[in-house]
Amino acid sequence: MTMSENNFIRVANIIEEAKVGGPQIRMARLAERLSKEVETTVVMPRSNSKGFEELLRKSEIRYRTISLSRITREPAAAVQYVLCSVFEILALYIFFKKEAFDIVHASGGAWQYKGIIAGKLAGCRVIWHLNDTALPRFFRWLFQQLSGIPDYYIFSSNRTKSYYDSLIKNESIPTGLVRQPVNTKEFCSENETTVNTIASDAAHSTITIGTVANINPIKGLELFILVASYLNKQFDNLDFIIVGPVHRAQEKYFRHLLEYADDLQVNNLCFSGKSVDIRRSLSLFDVFLCTSLNESGPLTLWEAMSMKKAVVTTDVGDVKEHLCSGVSGDIVRVDDAVEMTEKVARLIADREKRIRYGEEARKVILQKFDVDICAASQLSIYRDITFPQNRRDNGQ
Repeated sequence: MTMSENNFIRVANIIEEAKVGGPQIRMARLAERLSKEVETTVVMPRSNSKGFEELLRKSEIRYRTISLSRITREPAAAVQYVLCSVFEILALYIFFKKEAFDIVHASGGAWQYKGIIAGKLAGCRVIWHLNDTALPRFFRWLFQQLSGIPDYYIFSSNRTKSYYDSLIKNESIPTGLVRQPVNTKEFCSENETTVNTIASDAAHSTITIGTVANINPIKGLELFILVASYLNKQFDNLDFIIVGPVHRAQEKYFRHLLEYADDLQVNNLCFSGKSVDIRRSLSLFDVFLCTSLNESGPLTLWEAMSMKKAVVTTDVGDVKEHLCSGVSGDIVRVDDAVEMTEKVARLIADREKRIRYGEEARKVILQKFDVDICAASQLSIYRDITFPQNRRDNGQ
């Protein structure tokens, strides 16, 4: 059934990596919020899809798994990726053509091009959603060759847009901005559980410093550990927590982190693994650290801010645009352990400052990242690409 028959915009939102992270959460949150206007079908690989499938079922979002290989640093996987691409594009083309989607929305970033090609071949309007700020040289070249295909570009941050502007050959392709959405009603400090409140009272003299991140080199977790070692020399009442899953491809990196923490004698650090309730995990923190090396928009940082947590973050993505250093949090240079240690130490010593930062941080999220605001931006783009005669600027 097409849009003209039921007044829905029918969207195939495709991603070539099914492990749950920021893009997958964004897809689910916005599809759920737009369900009255947009019929979304999420298309994803069969491998590593269990968690994402559970998230989509919980939100009552349609999805389709398909055999899609993904690029990795492993030589065998890279060869498979190249050899299978043509057949996978063909399978996607057949599916898109059969379902007669109005829009194919490729959500995974610049290296996920199969949906872009298949959607164009199927005669659909095509959106390429970009959410990073760095690419290996080969994928920069490949992106440039394919950059004229989409009908629309969505950027997750202004820094992402700045990075890709010079790589897009066709300057006439319209663009829009859709930030990472936060469910501010769920990620709210008033929702902290009684259990957590009791635990906090029992350990009132202990300051908990934490982060939430997939265990991955891009998250800069060595910086987190190094800062912990520096802070332990100044304070004796700290706990450090890193919340996040260790995927098979990152097991070697995880062992490196354990050895690094052991070498620095950071014995008060806990890797708590995957969390089934990020809000609950964040509620345990007094200070949230974002130590990423390169990122468009760290979703867990926005969620921590929504929970009124005092945050210290590296200068990645658009954090400088949204977070006022010294007012709603602190921003430090990427990989600067000394500066981050100084900022965190001041927060440890000043409870009132932590509270002020948290109050101001939530205001930022309510004004710019609430899921309703982000959903309105995406719906506006869907309408613009479906009815180009009504097109307007969707930059924010």
